[in-house]
This record gives sequence, structure tokens and C-alpha cells, in this order.
Amino acid sequence: MKRILITTALLAGVMTYAGGFRVSLQGVKQLAMAHTSAHAEDASVAFFNPAGISFIPNKLSVAVGAFGAKSEVEYQNLSTLQSYKTDNPLGTPLYAAIAYKVNNTISVGVSVTTPFGSTVKWDDNWAGNEMVQKMELKSFYFQPMVSFKFNDWASIGGSFIYAKGSVDWDKAVNQLGGTLNINDEKASGTGFGLGFYFRPSDKLDVSIAYRSPVIMKAKNGTATFNISSALYPNL
Repeated sequence: MKRILITTALLAGVMTYAGGFRVSLQGVKQLAMAHTSAHAEDASVAFFNPAGISFIPNKLSVAVGAFGAKSEVEYQNLSTLQSYKTDNPLGTPLYAAIAYKVNNTISVGVSVTTPFGSTVKWDDNWAGNEMVQKMELKSFYFQPMVSFKFNDWASIGGSFIYAKGSVDWDKAVNQLGGTLNINDEKASGTGFGLGFYFRPSDKLDVSIAYRSPVIMKAKNGTATFNISSALYPNL
């Protein structure tokens, strides 16, 4: 029996203060349940805990989801009380996962997600333009995995993580009357995930999962300076 879940959602604006560039949208049901990894009804559990794919009730499960995420940041200078707001475009994080039971013991799966990445766009002349005028980060995580089910109530799983991403960063260099741009589309990194999944009863699921850090190195960045001829007429 095939089970296909296709979901879309639009996030309402909320006030947030932390989280960095993490976009925690890898499963609709998990999002509604405070991002629990103890939910093994479909293949979306693959991102949260590779061991959980052994407890998906169907032999083949496919989960696909997409979101619309809109954010806004405001800064106010405490001395002048002048304020600035970002004009960020709509983000479109997505996820896709497939899980398949090879037999009663072994299950395999793959997860594709965009857990990090967003675009922040400030006015070119805002107070912090030497830190950032625009920053666009993108990342894709490819996560193949395998899970072994010991019995009806316990399983263990592991995954390999390959991440591919890019960065496009603009900021001002006011002293030189120019701008700095760093643009690299070849950043990549690797990691791994481990998980245990227990179901001691029909009413209790216990999930323990670990995901290693993934360090993405930008090796081919470029920087360009636009220097005003008024400052250096001999250039």
C-alpha cells in the first residue's frame, strides 16, 4: 500500500528573537507537535530520527511538503531613535522523504530538506550597512539512511548527511565609498545522524536522536570593491 502525503502551509507573522538561520519546517505534523521526533506515521520522521522509519505502518511511505515563510526584522538606534526595517522576500522551504521496508527487520529511506537558509535585505543606507545590506543563504540536505528493527518495540538507525549550499552577501565599505560582495555557490559539508526508537506500548513512543554538526566551507568566494574616483583620482 502506497501512502503519499502532500502538504502546503503559509506561516503567519510571529515575533521571534532567536534561532539564527535555522528554518524548522521539515514536517507539518512535527511542526504542530513542537517538533517531536517521536512521530512515525509517515516518511517525514526520516529527518528527525532515522530509526523511526522502521515504525512507519506502510511498506512504502512518501512525504512531500512546502511552506511560505515571511520574516521581518526591525532595528532602532537608541540615540537617534531612527528605525530601519528589512524588506525580505518570501521564503519557500521544502522537504521530501521516502521510506521503504525491505523486510521486517531492515528499512531504508532518504530525506531531502532545506533546514538552513533565508534572505535578509536591508536598505542600502541603513545604520548597519557595513555589516550587511543583503544576505542570501541556501542549503540542501541529502540524507540517506538505514534502520534495523530488533523486535516489535525497538529499532536503531543511522544516516549520512551531505549538504550543499550557497551564500550571497553584500555590505558597504563606507570609508572607501564602495561595496563588498561575497558570492559562492560551491559550499558543502558532511555529517551523520543516529537514532533509537522505542514503542513499549501502543500509547507511548520514545525517540532519542542525534544529528552531528555540518560545517559548510565556502572555498571559492570573491570580493569586489567599487572605489570612488573622487577619493583616489589617480586610480
